[in-house]
Amino acid sequence: MHESIRVRIRQLRSDLKAPVYRVLNEDVMILLAFLLVPVLLLPIFFTFSPFIIVLFEVINYGIIAIFVAEYFLKLFVAESRIDWATNPWHLLDLLIVLLALFEFMPGLRLFVPNIPFDEGKISPVLRLIRIARVFTVAGRTVERTKPEPEPDTEKPLKSGMEISTLDPANTIHRCRQQDQMCTIIPATGDAWIDMRAISEIDLEFIRTTINIPRFVLESKIIQEAFPRIDFFKGYTTIFLWDSKISGTEPNPKQFQISKTGMLIICMGNRIVTLSTGLCDIFDSVTSKGLLLESEPFPIRVLYTILKKKIADYEEIVRVIEHRTVNLEEIPVSRTSPEFLEETFQLKKEIQKIVNNLWHFRQVLDHLRSNTVALKDMDEDQLKLFDNLYDESVYMYETAQNTRESLLSLIDLHINTVSYDLNRVMRVLAIITCLGVIPGIIGGLLGENLIDTPYPISLHEVMLLVGSLMIIGLYVFYKKGWLR
Repeated sequence: MHESIRVRIRQLRSDLKAPVYRVLNEDVMILLAFLLVPVLLLPIFFTFSPFIIVLFEVINYGIIAIFVAEYFLKLFVAESRIDWATNPWHLLDLLIVLLALFEFMPGLRLFVPNIPFDEGKISPVLRLIRIARVFTVAGRTVERTKPEPEPDTEKPLKSGMEISTLDPANTIHRCRQQDQMCTIIPATGDAWIDMRAISEIDLEFIRTTINIPRFVLESKIIQEAFPRIDFFKGYTTIFLWDSKISGTEPNPKQFQISKTGMLIICMGNRIVTLSTGLCDIFDSVTSKGLLLESEPFPIRVLYTILKKKIADYEEIVRVIEHRTVNLEEIPVSRTSPEFLEETFQLKKEIQKIVNNLWHFRQVLDHLRSNTVALKDMDEDQLKLFDNLYDESVYMYETAQNTRESLLSLIDLHINTVSYDLNRVMRVLAIITCLGVIPGIIGGLLGENLIDTPYPISLHEVMLLVGSLMIIGLYVFYKKGWLR
């Protein structure tokens, strides 16, 4: 029986928690605290009518009742009532409630000293309590309106780097603990070494493991860069963006393309890939297998990585192009008010891809014309990268054409809106010009025709005004303003 009651109470606390924090949120309580301050102070320093005094008391009682309800409801639904109640700012809330109850309880007022004067008695203690409530409420408000503390940006104390290796026999080794990482990295021979989730604390380990200067790693991985290829003595670095689209049919309002920096290091018979985020290039490539089975292992790895990146860009461009075509098929008269916002968001993402593809194309252009990246690369093997370069050029031109189509679509809708606005302004101008005619004639004739110096009747005035307005309409029609 008792256990059943406890279960029901726990369920009630769980059900009430969300509504309590949604209704009695900090914005509402801060607003009530601001409202309570003048209600408490104004009657102390100014004299008001009995009606206003009663109104102040009603507001005072109502706000304090909400404060009391907030305190006890949040205490009831708290996971740990002791921790919640002993929080310094919740103790301040309790002080506000106690001061209010002390002032409002008639029984306690009997023990408060009063000072007599001509119109009755006054209690300075109650006034001091009321002023104390002002300070406590103000303290609560100031604390709740403080900005959130900045997140701790200290460097992580523990490495989260993950290392995976692949050898020509398609054997994969993985490791997450840094003390075991050296055991899975081969000292010699063909290998693909992938390191992801890299932070600054891992740079020294990487430097000693693959013998790459630290400043090169910092400039290529930690600092923001753009796709490029650099040739050094003994190795070549290729920086790329591992771009991914968020969904195959994205909502324009949430259309985003995530990107993670990836550094490819070509060191003779080894390929090393480094990334700061959780780049999945290694898993994606190894799950489908390396291409070019007849070629040397390092060439196969590099070619497959670049081919995978072209496939990713192709998917992104395809989705963007498909979304742009759908937007072009929407009639101008049926576009939503958020149309321009959606298209501008899409244009921003297209611009990112166009820039990335331009740099990616330049990387492939340098790679196909140099034999420094990998040792013993002959002319036939360089032609393999010619094909990748041609595909990147096609992707770049397609992305550019899509961007131009979207810009034209944006211009069309902006011009359509401007044209519709001009039509409205023309109608207002016509109405204004036609209204000038009866306004001038009415001003000349006055309020009525009796005793006017003009021998004219009301019907004649109406005929004159109507004729002039018809003539004005004809003039506007001939000018094309009514079409």
